[in-house]
Amino acid sequence: MWHHVIAGVTREELWLKLDARPRLRHENPWLSNIGDFRNRIYVGYGAQHEGFVGCMHHIRLNGNLVDLSHSSGFKISGAVIDRCGISSKCFPNPCRNGGRCFQTWRAFSCGCQGTFYHGARCEIPLYRATCQEYKDLGMGQDAYCQVDPDGTGPLGAFTVMCNMSASKAAITVITHDKQGKHRVPFGATNLTNRYFQRFTYGSDLGSIRALIQGSSSCKQYIKYDCYNSKLLNSPVGPEHVQWLSSTAVPQNYWGGAPAGSNKCKCGVTKTCEDPSKSCNCDSDNDNRWRQDSGE
Repeated sequence: MWHHVIAGVTREELWLKLDARPRLRHENPWLSNIGDFRNRIYVGYGAQHEGFVGCMHHIRLNGNLVDLSHSSGFKISGAVIDRCGISSKCFPNPCRNGGRCFQTWRAFSCGCQGTFYHGARCEIPLYRATCQEYKDLGMGQDAYCQVDPDGTGPLGAFTVMCNMSASKAAITVITHDKQGKHRVPFGATNLTNRYFQRFTYGSDLGSIRALIQGSSSCKQYIKYDCYNSKLLNSPVGPEHVQWLSSTAVPQNYWGGAPAGSNKCKCGVTKTCEDPSKSCNCDSDNDNRWRQDSGE
């Protein structure tokens, strides 16, 4: 698109006006040392071989229309006069992830500043896929970090806690809104005398699944404190408590026991307070606090 551009310079200020936008002014005392313009006028760019790239027509100097075909003292560089065959290499933007596109006559380049990506088209993420990759770079302190599990894929980066000191391998910790002790009825949906608790994680499940796929192992700790309240109602059932997997399948085992076992951890290790039960919480109600927990 053609634009109407007016620029001026004095020994005190520079000014520029583009189309109908307000005029911009810049005062600079160094302009008092400006040289004489009458020797040569550059149209496009000057001796530095960088600057304007594009087309010009209806050029006026001090209000007078300039006929470049019959004028001396003009040097035309980087500009086409009175016609335009340039094609945009920046529309649509070939740069990804918010990168800025810059073009010359022959090529384009991408500026990735502020995008947290790098590469020819800002396609390579600066963030690592897991905390272990940060540890491999030499990071040794526990810290919150941004990870991008699918790299150049469509999923974005999200914040995790990188536990660098717990073991030789880094542990990527994802937080949720039910950490610590949380009363079963509190914040739950009451479904005909049943309570349904929803866990909201710090990222969407798609990003979490990508992180799981890139990790050597994954685990989650869960604990149920009970007071005259059975858990799996072992050994005959039916269970009083279930949890849903990430694919929304009801599970009837508890942390520390194998999937589908209908047991808690103590039922696997045979350490339950009542040996005939598969969970500590399934012992006879005797007004005592108990717990079942595991990963």
